Amino acid sequence: MGSVGYPLKLSACILIFLILENFCVTCDNHWCYDQASCGPNTWGPIGSCNGSQQSPININTRTVIFDSPPRPIHFFHYEDLNIATVVENTGYQFKIKFRPKARIFSDGFPAFYFLYQAHFHWGTENSDGAEHTIDGKRYAMEMHLVHTKNNMSIEDASKESDGLVVLSFLIKKTKGNNQVSGWNTLAKFLKDIPEKGNTKNLNGE
Repeated sequence: MGSVGYPLKLSACILIFLILENFCVTCDNHWCYDQASCGPNTWGPIGSCNGSQQSPININTRTVIFDSPPRPIHFFHYEDLNIATVVENTGYQFKIKFRPKARIFSDGFPAFYFLYQAHFHWGTENSDGAEHTIDGKRYAMEMHLVHTKNNMSIEDASKESDGLVVLSFLIKKTKGNNQVSGWNTLAKFLKDIPEKGNTKNLNGE
């Protein structure tokens, strides 16, 4: 599968395809997802968090416009385990950076979009932590795969209306003992970076 693109099929996750023009920037203000006093409805005064094309997004399935027929997204080199370079604890998320190899393409894309980084949003034992919602439902965890057009820097890509593609996976909690080895690997990395600012070089791990 090295250089041949293939559509990704998901059964356990929900895939959302987003081209983001603007971001809700993170700053030192207190914010959260699951409490009325600091939830998304209160983020307007924080940094640049009051625009019209920003996260978080609630997808209303009764009014959403579907792409029909759906156009597959083709993935290249995602099976290469050596592209991950660094894991980092930013203080509010777990982030993985990648060397520029894995990329995606789909009909309507102006170019290839290269995988730049992945990060995760999750809650606590008693609260769900996904950033986006579907019909108001929040999932336990959300994974974002951030891509930049033609391997641009994240700074340059964020200045263009089509500079970024983010694939968002909403992940459910399930009962039982079924374990996915990939999650076990991520959990191991978390133990290596317990404090804000901690990083770990992967070197192909």
